[in-house]
Amino acid sequence: MVPRYQDNYYLVLFFWVGGLFWSGLMAQSSTDCRFVIHGYVHDDHHSPLAGVSIYIPSLKRGLVSDAQGAYRFEQLCPGRYVLVFQYMGYQTKSMEIEACQSDEAPHNDLTLADEAIHLEEIMISEKALSTADRQLQKTQVLEGGDLARQQGKNLGQILQNLPGVSVLQTGAGIAKPVIQGLHSQRIMILNNGIRLEGQQWGMEHAPEIDPFLAQDITVIKGSATVEYGVDALAGAILVNPPPLPEAGQWQGNMFLSGQSNNRGGALAGSLAHRLAQIPGLGFRIQGSGRYAGDTQAPDYVLSNTGLREYSFSAELGYKQEKWGGSVFFSQFNTEIGILAAAHIGNTTDLFRAIESGQPAIVRDFTYTISNPRQQVAHNLLKVAAFWKISPLARLDFQYGLQNNQRDEFDIRRGGRSDKPAIRIRLLTQTADLSIRLGHHAHWQGKLGLQGLWQDNFNDVEATGTARLIPDFDRYGASVFALERFSRGRWEWEGGIRYDFVFLRSYLFDEEDALLRDERHFHNFSLSTGGAFRPNKDWILRAHLGYAQRNPWVNELYSEGLHHGAAAIEEGNPALEAEGSLKLTLSAEWQNDKWQLLLNPYWHHFQDFIFMEAREIRLTIRGAFPVFAFTQRAADFVGLDATLRYKPLPFISVQTDMAYLHSTSGLLWINPSRFKHSLRFAPPGEGKHFREVYAGLALVQVVRQRFAPEAVEDVANIPTNPQNAFDFAPAPPGYMLLNLEAGLQIPFKKHALRLGLEIENLFNVNYRDYLNRYRYFADDVGRNFTLRLQYQFDSHFSH
Repeated sequence: MVPRYQDNYYLVLFFWVGGLFWSGLMAQSSTDCRFVIHGYVHDDHHSPLAGVSIYIPSLKRGLVSDAQGAYRFEQLCPGRYVLVFQYMGYQTKSMEIEACQSDEAPHNDLTLADEAIHLEEIMISEKALSTADRQLQKTQVLEGGDLARQQGKNLGQILQNLPGVSVLQTGAGIAKPVIQGLHSQRIMILNNGIRLEGQQWGMEHAPEIDPFLAQDITVIKGSATVEYGVDALAGAILVNPPPLPEAGQWQGNMFLSGQSNNRGGALAGSLAHRLAQIPGLGFRIQGSGRYAGDTQAPDYVLSNTGLREYSFSAELGYKQEKWGGSVFFSQFNTEIGILAAAHIGNTTDLFRAIESGQPAIVRDFTYTISNPRQQVAHNLLKVAAFWKISPLARLDFQYGLQNNQRDEFDIRRGGRSDKPAIRIRLLTQTADLSIRLGHHAHWQGKLGLQGLWQDNFNDVEATGTARLIPDFDRYGASVFALERFSRGRWEWEGGIRYDFVFLRSYLFDEEDALLRDERHFHNFSLSTGGAFRPNKDWILRAHLGYAQRNPWVNELYSEGLHHGAAAIEEGNPALEAEGSLKLTLSAEWQNDKWQLLLNPYWHHFQDFIFMEAREIRLTIRGAFPVFAFTQRAADFVGLDATLRYKPLPFISVQTDMAYLHSTSGLLWINPSRFKHSLRFAPPGEGKHFREVYAGLALVQVVRQRFAPEAVEDVANIPTNPQNAFDFAPAPPGYMLLNLEAGLQIPFKKHALRLGLEIENLFNVNYRDYLNRYRYFADDVGRNFTLRLQYQFDSHFSH
């Protein structure tokens, strides 16, 4: 019998004690890691800088300089290390230093230049968000080896390992990120600086984006509405491709992975070059594909859950000292099977499927994708330019054109299964103009204008069905201003934003007469926040933001069967704009061995818009749960925390916690989650191997105790229930054990990175509360993933 590990807290205790014991043994046997790196940090006037953040990425170790500007890393193994120096109001610099014996180690001093004076040197046009722009908000970044170890998954699955980030799933193939309890229209995703516009209103609509194009993925946890708009109430996710290489440089990589559970694989590659013959001109091309069959739970196949995906992107850029521009194009295509057992023909079978715990349809494994299924195609064109007006002023412009087409196929009678039941095309144009000003040694400002035009069209001639959401036109204009002050240990930022939205929806009454419903929305957003370093070990942050979000088209007018969700959704035209007030605090403390991160938050909503269960309805297409939109006040109070202990530079024991207390009765709010990990990663660079690592992680998810109560008799739901309910109780908590290992093999200017990951090692049967198919089937069982990445760089560092 395979252990389930539900509520087995002894395993957590054993995990920590065993990790510490192993670390102690390694410490006893290690005698070579006694080297040091030390020095002083000062400004242009040779005054010491206290509180400078100094980080060694290869070791994931960091500290801050003391009152004399001194820093010191001890217990280092022999080798050369890259140190990154960051300080608010100053340029970020990196320096490669060789560790030496303590009695031989020279001082490695560094001068940091004031950021405002050298503003023109830190503005990088290819980056959607500079380092300076993301220090006040609590952010997390996946990049380098950490990102490479997650490639081959979709965006939601990649991000769910970060504290405070969960994933709302519709089976194994569809996942969208959840930040501190919120998702969809309350999270903004930027693809190379362009706000991603698709049918993100659907809970089973995954972001139409290819993670392979990213050099780094940044998550801003906290209201980012002043910079990005009301769609960033919960935060923002920035998918940033790498900048084009330097003149005469070639960069490229190839990636290959295979998975055991769905017998699938992924292939990706990219090539970039900046021409030496035409200074400033460079290009990049990139492509990827994923192919998979049915995923499998521990005891059965999850039939019709295959996946097809292919993507392509290209960029051409020209950059001079004072001005530059680029053109970027990407195309994303995917076909996803919808769990066959989620579409049931009559209410009796639906009740039996919910109550039995076994899918009603289980077939042999296949790569074939049948109806019901989704097909999505997303095209993005970006044109960007910048002009450095002066050393303290820079003007940026970007235009985005997006075309998103979604087809959803159902099992239809009369030989019509090849015709989509839903075909929606969303065309979006955006324009952004901003200016950055460094008008004083310690002050920086940013002003911006943004415009939006959208056209949504349902191709009812191709489908022969009614519209799930109506056709609509949407126009928007926004203006915002940000101001920042930084000096010494203090930094403050404040901002204000105004959004105007005009929405015209095309509706039909009971007699099929066309009606035009026009709405005007005026939204304001305000924010203020600050950061303070009381000493070399601590940094404290606080941020308060207020914003208004108007109801979206699906929340107002949805009417019909949503095939991917296997549910009927009903909008509410009486919905009003919701007001949001969010307070986010952050405290970080670290020394050579310990690191503690605390991120408490409180998010209050006035008239929070959400879906609640109503009934089970029998239609000509089958029996489906019915969900309707409503609104009421709601609160989200939570804590994201990380505790890490490193007895040696190559051993770390870490616990991540994401605790959330929400207003009771809300559906699809993530339960609290814990992750306990033990990692071995020897530092330095060997002759034959680099970046060697091995680790294990215990993921613990508790039962969602704030979920609505389940109905006692699914067959006899009241017509108009007075209290919120769910069709099935929240599933019990569970624990999963995951393993990973890998290394990099360098040769000349090339490198081969190998990685192995095992998820759900014990093949545990479980159901996740945020999986919309938890009514019908268990989640995915054990999965082996093998990754190979080959990269070359003409400036590859040895």
